Amino acid sequence: MTNLLLVVLLATAPVDHAATVHDQIAVKLTPTAKQKLVSIAASLPATSGATDGTSRSIRTAFPGVNFSQLDLDSLCAFVLQEAATQTEQDMKTTADQMKVINQQKGGLRADDKKRLETLNHMSSMMQTKMQMLMERKSKFANILSALLKKMSDTQSAIISSLK
Repeated sequence: MTNLLLVVLLATAPVDHAATVHDQIAVKLTPTAKQKLVSIAASLPATSGATDGTSRSIRTAFPGVNFSQLDLDSLCAFVLQEAATQTEQDMKTTADQMKVINQQKGGLRADDKKRLETLNHMSSMMQTKMQMLMERKSKFANILSALLKKMSDTQSAIISSLK
């Protein structure tokens, strides 16, 4: 139940800066480019080196294109936000599955112990999956936050050098 509450809170959270950046980038992308980046996001592991792997994946997906560091960082931010969004959708699906399992458990009689044990095991697996998804989303959020800060610092340095 606590996990379900957390999912509801995450789903109703206000739109943050990363989502705004994601939307600004999305309108500038061609459908093919967006599809390539969404595909990269789907295969992205939630590790601290995700930006390095993401940069390599972006360069591989767009051979022959010489990206500036700011462009590459922007595309990485898009991919990371997309991955976080996909993970959030997975969390919602898992929460719905947990709800169904809990409803099934509530409808069982005590004499159906085998089915109850099976449902308890499934519930435990869903809770573990939910925890892994929450950790994954948190890692993406941390990586994305660091990347956005880096981009902001770079833009500030460029502006101050122009003065």
